[in-house]
Amino acid sequence: MSERVLPILNENGNLIPWAPFMVMGAMTFPEDRAAIRQFYSAMSIDPTPSKVTKPLLRKVREASNRGFAAGFVYSAACHLPNVTKEPSFLKAAAFVSSIVKKLKENPQEPWPGPANRNQVQSAFWEFRNVAHFWAGFSSLRAQLDRERCVDLDWVLILEDRAVFLDFLGHSESLRQELAKVLPKASPDPWVAPQALSLPKVQGGYRAIEPALRQFVENYKSSKSY
Repeated sequence: MSERVLPILNENGNLIPWAPFMVMGAMTFPEDRAAIRQFYSAMSIDPTPSKVTKPLLRKVREASNRGFAAGFVYSAACHLPNVTKEPSFLKAAAFVSSIVKKLKENPQEPWPGPANRNQVQSAFWEFRNVAHFWAGFSSLRAQLDRERCVDLDWVLILEDRAVFLDFLGHSESLRQELAKVLPKASPDPWVAPQALSLPKVQGGYRAIEPALRQFVENYKSSKSY
């Protein structure tokens, strides 16, 4: 595993201005360092929607549909060891596909991302090196909704340093958890600098385990990750 450190600290070890935009850029363009830098430069100069930034924010929204699917797979994979002795990427992706297909049928708020198993797997491969951030975002969103009735969005992450660090903490917790289970799933992950003190949190969704256990019991495949 070859970790790539997000350049979000200055020479004094402090967070750079608008650091969340650097993370957002990596989550959107995980394998394109130049695009990440360009995204950060543009957004940090003009953080409000404008002629320059609107196309960039549109790319973030487009990526989020696949990114959240990848994050869902990431979280499911982290919980697999609690329900099966044979965790695999394919099981996690199949489980996510089965769940989001039902969400897609919701007439009030249909799931906007991929639902087909192959599409879910493809989304994970595309974002696998930043999927822990997408999973961390969802994990923190669930916690804030449960504990404070607060709906997490990027505005809150940008404006509240503590929330930003919580987001990174959730993401790093999930990354370390999956590294124990499926170390090859995310070979070149983007990570927060070790010098940055992150809160110790338990990321993920324990609430999905009953459904995950039931799915695994019915799952049949001769393939393994």
